[in-house]
Amino acid sequence: MAEAARSGLAVFQFPPARVKRCVTGNGAAGKESVAAMIAQLVQAGRSALPTSLPFDASDAVAVAWTRLEERRSPLLGLIRSAEDTN
Repeated sequence: MAEAARSGLAVFQFPPARVKRCVTGNGAAGKESVAAMIAQLVQAGRSALPTSLPFDASDAVAVAWTRLEERRSPLLGLIRSAEDTN
């Protein structure tokens, strides 16, 4: 993160429950549910990921998906602001 800051890159951090809620709709979802939903979401698009990604990889894609959804929806930005104040 320090190197990203030195390079002028933006760094975004999300609580795990927020990532799970964004991807699955349930902030208490397990890794299996996150991985399954990420496989469905990405395969619904133009490119496909292998259906059996390691959990670390599907977690990384889930974080990226959360950031993408935040950029696409001004409502998610408002939710993030509300979560940060709690």
